[in-house]
Amino acid sequence: MSDDWQKSEPRLIRPFFTVATAEAALKSCAIRLFAGAEINDNGLIDLDPEELDRLEIVVFPNIPSLETWFPQALKRSSYELVVVARNSFVKRSYVAHRSSLTDDPPNEIALRREDVTEIGGGRDLSIDVSIVLSRNAKSAMGEPSIKSQWLSRKTFTLRAKTSDALFDVQSRTPEDWVREGFPADTLYSISYSGGFCEPRADGSGSIATVYVHADAYNLMAGKLSDQRFQTLLAPEIIAQVIEQSYGEWETLEDVPAASPLQSVLREFGKEKSISLAELKSLVSPDGRSKLRALLQARLQTIRQLIK
Repeated sequence: MSDDWQKSEPRLIRPFFTVATAEAALKSCAIRLFAGAEINDNGLIDLDPEELDRLEIVVFPNIPSLETWFPQALKRSSYELVVVARNSFVKRSYVAHRSSLTDDPPNEIALRREDVTEIGGGRDLSIDVSIVLSRNAKSAMGEPSIKSQWLSRKTFTLRAKTSDALFDVQSRTPEDWVREGFPADTLYSISYSGGFCEPRADGSGSIATVYVHADAYNLMAGKLSDQRFQTLLAPEIIAQVIEQSYGEWETLEDVPAASPLQSVLREFGKEKSISLAELKSLVSPDGRSKLRALLQARLQTIRQLIK
């Protein structure tokens, strides 16, 4: 699994007027989500929650002959076909494929299931397929010049059909904060509502509401924005839910199946197994700093901040 790539260009306005004809190169790009399933070229795909756990993703670039669309003024050796899988909630990603346009484009690109699981699984997953500039270049006006600027791109986004997100994120204006008894410039607040130890079913509501200052919320929600705030916020949300729900599970000896509590222990266990008793110790006054440190390490906060 490769992480040797950088974020796609942040520009909303693309001044590449001399290569505009190349933008349709990936128009017919398609995806298959399961072995034997139909090939789908829709950018937004709704799935049943149970389907997200058995994905076998294959991308079909379906790139036309380069002679029909690749700009003559550009060098094929400077461009690559890149496929990146991203999890929008935990802000993790990996490069599933990259190849030079000097080679024949592959007919299909399979994403390894273990790599998809490593970045958080199928929920909140996007697959970006792009033809990009592979290195900085001296280019004429109207042509890409910075590494990762793209000629053509298509994104496939997977989402669950049911609205059962664990955390409901809402914005608050300065006036809203004051009305709720907080300072006007409060950055965020997390309110746990219950259900951390209860089995999750289709259509289950959120177990916590995350209130974010409107200015920060607008940055976090913007598709082309800097996502570092969300990267920092994710470990804190989970930590506070664990702490605020402690009264519900402090006397438990067994972990309820299919509960958020079980999911937390399972996620910790991917790095190093952790017991219910050990999680309880992390909620003690002496363990709370370590709880946040472990969450930051599990979510690879440092790596996401410096990407």
